[in-house]
Amino acid sequence: ILFITIGLVEKIFLGDRIAHKIDPIYFQAQYGPVTNGDAWLALAFSVQILFDFAGYSDIAVGLGLLFGIRLPFNFNAPFRSTSIQEFWQRWHITLMNFLRDYVYFPLLNARILPRRYLPWQAQAATLVTMTLCGLWHGASWTFVLWGTLHGVGLVINALWRRFGPAMPSALGWVLTVVFVLLSGVIFRAGSLDVAWNIFQGLGAALNLERGKHLLSLAIVPLILDSAAGSRLDLVKARGELLCGVSGKIPGFSFLSPDGRYTGLDVDICRAMAAAFV
Repeated sequence: ILFITIGLVEKIFLGDRIAHKIDPIYFQAQYGPVTNGDAWLALAFSVQILFDFAGYSDIAVGLGLLFGIRLPFNFNAPFRSTSIQEFWQRWHITLMNFLRDYVYFPLLNARILPRRYLPWQAQAATLVTMTLCGLWHGASWTFVLWGTLHGVGLVINALWRRFGPAMPSALGWVLTVVFVLLSGVIFRAGSLDVAWNIFQGLGAALNLERGKHLLSLAIVPLILDSAAGSRLDLVKARGELLCGVSGKIPGFSFLSPDGRYTGLDVDICRAMAAAFV
């Protein structure tokens, strides 16, 4: 019941409320550049889809537990990632596991190039896998471009780790979040013209009056994920239910790297609720 409740909160009170704010912006972009400052709010789509997907996943996990079935978790604090590679290890985990096993590994193990070129074949396999990941979402050039961009990002990330200097975690986190938010516009836009109209609108100043409630909501996962070590208590999974801690409530069913659940501070929940008032 707890997972189902959390999933409903994520979907209805978080994801749907963000969608209510940003859908008119994308509709406006169909007719030209969004020059009134609202284009910045359109970047919140990636946060909306996180709440949507995480909500669906938590509801499914909760329903499974009611019947004694333990389903895998799909999201592991993706906005805590300090690289695009780490992001895809935390985002839509079941989909990426499927693509890894049935697309990436077969392409990597195929004897297409001599063995000495295997690293380059691995990067090509990554690019093809992510392009197909985009196509999996729908037969649209925006999905294909989105997947290809993430494939390119993964290739650059791999090459940087191999040949480049060590990148500070803070810089890696900023670059990852910016990349995910910007590429999310292409995913949502429906056409390249609409996406371009949104990007053109980023040249205008942010409309703080219209976006103050949305921003306070959209920034929540960024704050929680980046400061999880100091702001969140960890709640252990025991059996098939979460064990609550006095004064805290479990939050978002995200697993930390050590396999424990992150708890969401009640004060943060109150701040999130205030964003809707």
